[in-house]
Amino acid sequence: MFTVTNLACGYGQHSVIHDVTFTVKAGECVAILGRNGAGKTTLVHALAGVIKSHSGDVTLHGQSLNGLSADKRNKAGITLVPQGHRVFRSLTVAEHLRISEHNRGSTPFTREALLALFPMLAARADQRAGTLSGGEQQILALARALIGNGSVVLMDEPTEGLDPARRGLLVDTVKTVCDNGAAVIMVEQRVDTALAVAHTALLLDRGMLTDLGDVDGLKADNTVIVEKLGMTTQ
Repeated sequence: MFTVTNLACGYGQHSVIHDVTFTVKAGECVAILGRNGAGKTTLVHALAGVIKSHSGDVTLHGQSLNGLSADKRNKAGITLVPQGHRVFRSLTVAEHLRISEHNRGSTPFTREALLALFPMLAARADQRAGTLSGGEQQILALARALIGNGSVVLMDEPTEGLDPARRGLLVDTVKTVCDNGAAVIMVEQRVDTALAVAHTALLLDRGMLTDLGDVDGLKADNTVIVEKLGMTTQ
């Protein structure tokens, strides 16, 4: 279980995130929605250890991660899939996975397991990452995170720049990851995409986090979210 309690973080002495508390269990996806500039990236960067928190606590399986660097959090099982298609364009799919496998701890996501889960990667094993589509690059980035000891995966705007078909592919991929035991925290700008995969939907507004309630109800009518945030469902 991954637990965030009363977290405050930001840059320098300025706090962007205030008193954030939530929990995500293995096999669950928590979607964090919010306007541009709401602090979503700041939040996931703090969870990953990229920036230091001002106060509060972050724990994994009851063990505090406070004070741990991004590298040490990664070794503990927290991995970040950053915004944009962050792959090494000149390396092949297979080379990406081999490099990441060196950091593997107790994760069940071995290279063989990931290639079985994502046949697209197996079919393109010898293909350079720079020649993949945006959606395929994002799936490769996710697979690389999982093989690198990712029991909790932080995804920052994973559908940015993707067409509807590729967004659907990514949704299916995240569901597969959760079904295989990983916890996913996904920052997302598109309401429908987030609700299609999330078990819990949270709203980040002015640095404060609010539970949006029943996800099934929001799927049936997300008008309030769209109108309040000016977010898109397209």
